[in-house]
Amino acid sequence: HSFIGTGQEATGFSSILREEWMNWDLAVKHYQKLFGTDRVLVLPLELLMRDEDTYIDLLSKFTGIEISLQLKSPKSNPKRSASTLGLHRLFNHFIRQNTLQQRHHKFSYRFVRKMIHWFDRCTPGMIKGAAERKLQKQVQDRYEGCFAKSNQRLESLTGLDLRSLGYEMPSV
Repeated sequence: HSFIGTGQEATGFSSILREEWMNWDLAVKHYQKLFGTDRVLVLPLELLMRDEDTYIDLLSKFTGIEISLQLKSPKSNPKRSASTLGLHRLFNHFIRQNTLQQRHHKFSYRFVRKMIHWFDRCTPGMIKGAAERKLQKQVQDRYEGCFAKSNQRLESLTGLDLRSLGYEMPSV
């Protein structure tokens, strides 16, 4: 729970993934204030995943640059399963990696990365699925209802139909 938390943490013990960091309307409003509404374009990742052509067309029109891309390609770096992420978090307690140093990774760090890769490949789908469902339920329980008002404000700022993209919105 330390990553997403429960929402009931004592003062000074908040989770790593803090709710207020995901109120995107605040960032968009700030950028629009700094640069002007006509100089800020918000394109949700969901649109890119659903309709690459529309996404590229909107980006092209906004920038005034002709963009001709064929983005359709297979995943080259698929996400780790929830069970593997849990194992990785355990190892993080024992092996620290300083990303600021420009030297080769320590043997122990490379060894753990190989073990985690092996674990991810060998874990049965049933276990991966159960861990994924458990994590999704944790996220849903923790954040359900938290972003509806922010999403409504974001929709107003951007003109995007966020409900159609699966964003949580206030009840009508």
